[in-house]
Amino acid sequence: LTKRGYEVSLAADAKAAGDLVLNKILPESKARSVAFGGSMTVMGTGLYDALKKTKGLEVFDTNDMSNGPAAMIEMRRKALNCDFYLCSVNALTRTGVAILLDGIGNRGASVQFGPLKVVLLVGRNKICDDVESGIERIRTIAAPANTIRLGKKTPCTKTGYCMDCSSPDRIC
Repeated sequence: LTKRGYEVSLAADAKAAGDLVLNKILPESKARSVAFGGSMTVMGTGLYDALKKTKGLEVFDTNDMSNGPAAMIEMRRKALNCDFYLCSVNALTRTGVAILLDGIGNRGASVQFGPLKVVLLVGRNKICDDVESGIERIRTIAAPANTIRLGKKTPCTKTGYCMDCSSPDRIC
């Protein structure tokens, strides 16, 4: 990862990763705005709730679906211009290739261009040997779990495996 230009920090567990971001990385960035990619990893660190409570920090909450689809799209557009963007990847290869698969591409777009500082939280469970095994992880773990979590009507919610469907609810 360092050879690819990433700055890497290791944490013992999700709570330690959240503390590292909240108490070191975020303050050093001097960010005034923050946004999130849809990520259970971010939720697991406690950062989602902690950052929403941080005084002086404008939060573009791209996880709050209560205002409807149009508001969600607008919030995701605002996230592209935030100071600090926090998300995870679906898989990360041992050679440092981050694999992101998005329903509409907002997370990939934000990671590649826009926010001033991007932090990727990656659990050890997401590390794969190569791109092929990363794609297989998405097909067998990430995509089915996310379609179930999001209440999508896709074949993989029933089979537990990506079926390369053409469902309007697909997230691939």
